[in-house]
Amino acid sequence: MKKKLLKYLICPSCKSGFKIKSSQEKNGEIISGNLICANWHRFQISLGIPRLLDKKRITALQKKTQDTFSIKWQKIPAFGFEDKTRNFHLKWYLQRYGWKKLKNLTNFLSTRKFILDAGTGLGRDTKLYAENTQGQVFGLDISKSIDIAYQHIGHLPNVHLIQADLTRLPFRTNFFDFISSDQVLHHTPDTKKSFFYLAGFLSKGGQIAFYVYKKKGPIREFCDDYLRKYTTELSPVKCYEFSKTITKFGKSLSDLKNEYPCPGRYTIY
Repeated sequence: MKKKLLKYLICPSCKSGFKIKSSQEKNGEIISGNLICANWHRFQISLGIPRLLDKKRITALQKKTQDTFSIKWQKIPAFGFEDKTRNFHLKWYLQRYGWKKLKNLTNFLSTRKFILDAGTGLGRDTKLYAENTQGQVFGLDISKSIDIAYQHIGHLPNVHLIQADLTRLPFRTNFFDFISSDQVLHHTPDTKKSFFYLAGFLSKGGQIAFYVYKKKGPIREFCDDYLRKYTTELSPVKCYEFSKTITKFGKSLSDLKNEYPCPGRYTIY
């Protein structure tokens, strides 16, 4: 945790400011210690990351989401950072949000001072923003993926990584001039409510970019629901093995490039 992060953070429980107690530093970073607010709410700093989660307020659904994504990203810690996945994601990201070219995103970011990546995962988008702006970039995630993100990008001078709940942000409202939440909001307890909550942290003239999963065709939705019914009951190890197997199966079907007309207006590819 960089020292200057302290002036931006507030207590997610009572919205008062923090002081740091009993901290240990290394190479200019606060590696461990405690954040204590004016009302004596205490949060830990460990492994260089402020842990601003109020465990008493995390619902069972949020805890399941937290555990699931902690396991997922620990399985593929280099995703978005190795050449193949980084180049794929960058191209997909620029197309999906309409930037088309990196220079267009860079031009936009050049006008932004405070950027939030809400649900940063391993930190790939936080890294993208930080390398293309002089502004301060805040990457936030509820899962333990934030620890891997810190290993990847914690050294960048304008990056601040925080473990927190995006529905209980440790910031003042109207603070950010750009908020991004890519493929995240549908994993919160209430997608619409989470969106409007995040939007309340935009400064005047600020912009928000987000992507949520689209409802797909009936056959795809049926298959997803059918598989999810069973996979959610599997252990993480068995679920991961199943996912690898069905991915290979799906890739093989896709490579056949066959079409099967169905009664009505649908075609199976």
